[in-house]
Amino acid sequence: MKKSVIAIISARMGADRLPGKVVAPIMGRSVLSLLIERVKRARTVDEIVVATTTNAEDDRIAVLAEKEGVKVFRGSEKDVLGRVLAAARKCHGDIVVRLTGDNPLTDPDYIDKGVKLFLSGKYDYVANDNVELTMPRGLDVEIFSVKDLEKISRMTSDPDDREHVTRFFYRHPKEFRLKAFGPSEKDRLEGWHLAVDTKEDLDRVRRIFEALYPQNKDFSYQDIVNLLNQWRT
Repeated sequence: MKKSVIAIISARMGADRLPGKVVAPIMGRSVLSLLIERVKRARTVDEIVVATTTNAEDDRIAVLAEKEGVKVFRGSEKDVLGRVLAAARKCHGDIVVRLTGDNPLTDPDYIDKGVKLFLSGKYDYVANDNVELTMPRGLDVEIFSVKDLEKISRMTSDPDDREHVTRFFYRHPKEFRLKAFGPSEKDRLEGWHLAVDTKEDLDRVRRIFEALYPQNKDFSYQDIVNLLNQWRT
């Protein structure tokens, strides 16, 4: 029986450095809308869910996600692990692709590569960040089973583990089979930060979209690599 793959995007309005960053505008769209558009292109993903909080300020995120035609789950602000797990259960998911709402440059091709690697059955946790940083922050993709997330949820009540959903995986490498994946070393774009965490980050990501999106809305990670290498010269 085919396993159900659920892409779960964690998103909320609150942020210490750049509040409301997931709804910040880029070319007339929001950061979250652009991310959803890109994730929809992943061939291995069966369903997309935006997992936000029950806070009133996050009503805006729920409305935005519904307009984009994806499911919404609302849960705890602090217990993000519990929120992601409940979202996966609600959608009867077997495998979670964990994404964050401030990463609009996430490449669907790397989602597919990560899922296919996970489906080999050789690994419990596949990622391009926490095992080894093979792509810039802002293109983070993590894949793991709902069954293992349930196991972790039973094993830890540590607030840091509950807030940082997958921390328990990579902090316990003897208990889980971890695997890093990503591009070849020459295309790893070391020194670039492409998540939207600050106003400076937002301006940088806007420039990337303005340079690439009008010519090809399906631009790839390699297109980003080529562009940023041009900016370096």
